[in-house]
Amino acid sequence: MSDAPDLSSLDSQLTATDKSELQTFLNHTRQRSEIQQRTHVMTDMCFKKCVTGIKSASLDRTEEACLSNCLDRFYDVAKLTVQHLQSHRG
Repeated sequence: MSDAPDLSSLDSQLTATDKSELQTFLNHTRQRSEIQQRTHVMTDMCFKKCVTGIKSASLDRTEEACLSNCLDRFYDVAKLTVQHLQSHRG
């Protein structure tokens, strides 16, 4: 037995506008989740690359610079990728 509600009758109760708004909401939620997941993966990767040992309760300057540079490059690549995809759409 599934805990998910039966939504089969809901489709007939929604207007076209409701369906469009629901689809937009679901798309935004999915995109936000994907961005959060990618950010988590990149943060983890950069941390593993830049923090090679725990020497104190805080990061040293080299680790801070490495993390900042690593994440900056990630965001630069993500921005360029979006721009590239948008330029090929239109």
